[in-house]
Amino acid sequence: MPKLTVYGTPVSTYVRTVRLLLETAGIDYDLESVGIFNGENETDDYLAKNPFGKVPTLGIDDELLYETAAIAPYLDAVFASTQFTPAAPLAQARMRQVMSIVDSYLYTPVIGSIVIQRLIVPSQGGKTDEAKVKAAVEPAKKQLTPSKH
Repeated sequence: MPKLTVYGTPVSTYVRTVRLLLETAGIDYDLESVGIFNGENETDDYLAKNPFGKVPTLGIDDELLYETAAIAPYLDAVFASTQFTPAAPLAQARMRQVMSIVDSYLYTPVIGSIVIQRLIVPSQGGKTDEAKVKAAVEPAKKQLTPSKH
């Protein structure tokens, strides 16, 4: 089995997604912390692994793969016998649709504003900016309201 290393900040929602898949499937891996709050993700060393400086990056022996949307299906197909992907094409499409909605529309208001302000800022000794939280609630609600189609 290849040696797998997840590079990223453990609290990151995307790092947690990859780790949850690995843990649930019983796949052995190493976690190498890369701090996104202290700039470790912008060092030359990390940018050599992921030119965008985002987390996570997955090391597969001497290969590197980044972007959770690429890492999760790879791990599922190669190590988990596609147990996390629906068999029916329409169900697969709906799964990808939800993932895309989260990435494109929900991440900024929910994670970038609400979670950062309510969890990360206080954990780092700062004070929540309630105006940022309030401004993010309506966009988040809009994205979480199911379509009637």
